[in-house]
Amino acid sequence: MQHRLAYVVQKAMTSFFNTKVEIKSITLLYPLGLKATDLVIYDRNDSVMLDLPHFEARFNPIELINRRIAVYNVRLRQPYVNFYTQHPDSIANYGFLFKPGNGAKKNNIFTLRVNAVNIVNGTFKYNNFSQPYQQGHFSKEHINAWHINANVSVKALSKDTININCRSVSAKEQSGLHLHSIRGSFKYNKERIELNQFRIALENSDLGIERLFYDKMSKEVEFSLSSAILPCEFSPFVKQLGTFTQPINLYCNLSGTTDSLMVNNLDFFTGHNTVTLSTNGIVNNILNIDFKIGTPEQHLKLNINFKEYFSFHGETFRYVFWLRLVQ
Repeated sequence: MQHRLAYVVQKAMTSFFNTKVEIKSITLLYPLGLKATDLVIYDRNDSVMLDLPHFEARFNPIELINRRIAVYNVRLRQPYVNFYTQHPDSIANYGFLFKPGNGAKKNNIFTLRVNAVNIVNGTFKYNNFSQPYQQGHFSKEHINAWHINANVSVKALSKDTININCRSVSAKEQSGLHLHSIRGSFKYNKERIELNQFRIALENSDLGIERLFYDKMSKEVEFSLSSAILPCEFSPFVKQLGTFTQPINLYCNLSGTTDSLMVNNLDFFTGHNTVTLSTNGIVNNILNIDFKIGTPEQHLKLNINFKEYFSFHGETFRYVFWLRLVQ
């Protein structure tokens, strides 16, 4: 029964994608789900594009009434993805999956929605072979990531609305980047953008955005950052950071609107040296800034006053700026 069902599904997928598909077995799960073993999809060059040794999905039958195929839980063990582009003008090897007319009907009445994805020990490769590869440098043209583990809840995903809760994502990449975890929630729609408790952890770095909020109607803005990073761990992105081996702590809190943004605090610490910026002013008309550099015991303190517009004898000038040594 399992092999017979696998043969039927394999034949349907081969016709739908118009490419070679292999499935070893499919088992139906109670109440409504399936488990597939050794599901392999080839590209048009007969290379393995997607290999799923263990695939499990559970469906919500009620959504079929609304003409939706709702998958509320997908589990992938040791998935392997191999995407590539041969030439600048050529279509990527996965392009046929999304191109209308390759077995898929343009008037397909069903839409697919996935609520939760769990990945264990996955591998993802993407290569643009027309672009050179630089060892030790992260490039979107050459990605080779392994030990990918992810637990992500997708509450909404469409062109206009995104609502994702990332419980945990970790991976290693050929550039030397070792991502211990990504956590946080992200919401987006036409009215607002919201990011809460978003943290990226490397081996010795913790980059955290406590809150990022922007409302397009009211122009309200909130931003809170709390991070402790080792710059050299980010050298795969910026090579020059490889020589920075002192930890850096950064704290920032902004609030207000896009027209009048308040810098509540901005603190930067590196080793025993401290740079502190605090103000009760606003971005488009900063009233007062206290700037300190040095150690807590010995530091230089400056007071800066800045206004964008001022008048003198009836004439309007664009900027006025002065700096005062306080201590």
